Amino acid sequence: MPHLSRRSVLAATALALAGPAAAQTPPLTRAYGTDPRQQMDLYGPFADDGPAPILMFLPGGGWRTHARTDVWDMPRFARRQGLLFICADYRAMPGNGARAQAQDAAAAVAWIKANAAVHGGDADRVFVMGHSAGGHLAALINCDPTYLGAHGLSPADMAGVILLDGACYDATQQRRFLQAHSRTADYFEVLFEGRMEAFTPADLVTAGTPTAPMLMLFAASRPYAFDQNYGFARALRAADRPYRLVEDRQATHVSMAQAFGRHGDRMGQAAAEFIRTGRL
Repeated sequence: MPHLSRRSVLAATALALAGPAAAQTPPLTRAYGTDPRQQMDLYGPFADDGPAPILMFLPGGGWRTHARTDVWDMPRFARRQGLLFICADYRAMPGNGARAQAQDAAAAVAWIKANAAVHGGDADRVFVMGHSAGGHLAALINCDPTYLGAHGLSPADMAGVILLDGACYDATQQRRFLQAHSRTADYFEVLFEGRMEAFTPADLVTAGTPTAPMLMLFAASRPYAFDQNYGFARALRAADRPYRLVEDRQATHVSMAQAFGRHGDRMGQAAAEFIRTGRL
């Protein structure tokens, strides 16, 4: 039997007590563009037992303070579900408005579909999830086909979109909300280019838009979120596009992301079922 030093024993014991989080393999970082923020982190499984469904996450942060490390328990959730989990960063305010950010989200999807097989993922089962501003970008590239069209793709090439208490489904209402929270007029001139209708998913979706099905998870205790989600749902229903609303009347905007995918979390369970079956 090989001799183990006291240091080796202590290190092994600490790792065992720390649990799976400490043993998690660090993510692989890959660039999908030349800007420093056009990068993504990939979390396994990178398994040999068949290609895994892919969950790509766009973090929130008011279009300006997001980071690809904002994943909370999502990698653990993905590992339990046998998913390849990817958190994609994107360019930010100030200086890069909703158009540049949606272009980045679409470019990340295109990179993932082109490179899925190399990392053990299934290019035909790419689900895009976004929280807050990330939810807006996920909805935008699903309702405006020009973003994915620039890469020879259609919104229908995504297996599904999951909106985690997203924002700005109605950009006019979003502007009123953010102005009430001390954002300046200049912020909106850059973010929405003075053309809010061009970045409002509810205004862009039509019966002819080939959208992926959308699972809309939201904190219904917030009047703003309630109005945004039900207004967007009316537009989707009028366009005969597939969607499902799931309310959480206990969660806050932040706690919904922090708790997503933990054992017993209803939002994570709804997402897991959607990813597993492809049905709303």
